[in-house]
Amino acid sequence: MLRCALFLTLLAACAANDWPCPQPATILPCVCTADAQYELTMDCSDVQNSKTLAQVFQTHFSFNSFKQLIINPTNPSISLQDLPAGVFGPVSFKKIDITNTRIHTVEEQALVNSHTTLEYLNIQDNKINNFSFETLKLFTALVNFNIANNKLSGTCPDIESGSLLFLNLSDNSGFTLRAETFLKAPYLEKIFLNNMRLGASVPADVFKSLKFLEELQMNHNDIPGELIENFIDPELRPLMSLTLNNNKITQLHHLAITGKSHYTTTAMHACPANNRHHYLRKPFPHSNVTKFSKL
Repeated sequence: MLRCALFLTLLAACAANDWPCPQPATILPCVCTADAQYELTMDCSDVQNSKTLAQVFQTHFSFNSFKQLIINPTNPSISLQDLPAGVFGPVSFKKIDITNTRIHTVEEQALVNSHTTLEYLNIQDNKINNFSFETLKLFTALVNFNIANNKLSGTCPDIESGSLLFLNLSDNSGFTLRAETFLKAPYLEKIFLNNMRLGASVPADVFKSLKFLEELQMNHNDIPGELIENFIDPELRPLMSLTLNNNKITQLHHLAITGKSHYTTTAMHACPANNRHHYLRKPFPHSNVTKFSKL
């Protein structure tokens, strides 16, 4: 009897040491850690499929509000291909980093419990070809969304968000924009659209509604010929950094880029050099640094 009581005491002490995380064996292959404020981070980098992931999040947790989810495997499992509805059970997150996986589908209800808590969503470097962009408006605290280097194609759905500040769509070749793409995301400050093969498809007014745009990257897009009038024209003109490196731009209309502040830096490295003098004859207003060079 004494031995039994001692064993139970030791077991309780071990469980207390894990608190507020559950006992490690109950959430394998995931690992739970807690910071000094008892905010939980769950690292599920070793999970092999969505069924196992769902089982982990059916575990009883001291709190259902997590600080962060990490899935960043060294050797991606070929069986982890989707994030289905309900996969995270009742748990919500402030920050999600899911990278370097073979996930191709994130279902509409996969992150439903994080609609009011999620601030940072990083799902770059996966195989995603199906994401419900229409749900972005439901994430009322989301400020940073990175879905770069996936398999998105076709026309980008309209981005609708009252909170989003940073958006990265880079390295989704063939993912094109409409004039209305950013119309319902008025607070965007930074947009990265690199290596998307946009070519001549960029609508003239696509950035016009972005009154707070500070940084725009559109490198490696094969944008050809002359940049037309009002190609970039944010209404309140706070733009601080613009990069159009490694395109096929040969000429600039003198009003092509008008939404710039007094401190804007513009870079257009490795564009065709045969019309570089044309650039310099028509400098942009309100700019202190403009770079046009052949690398």
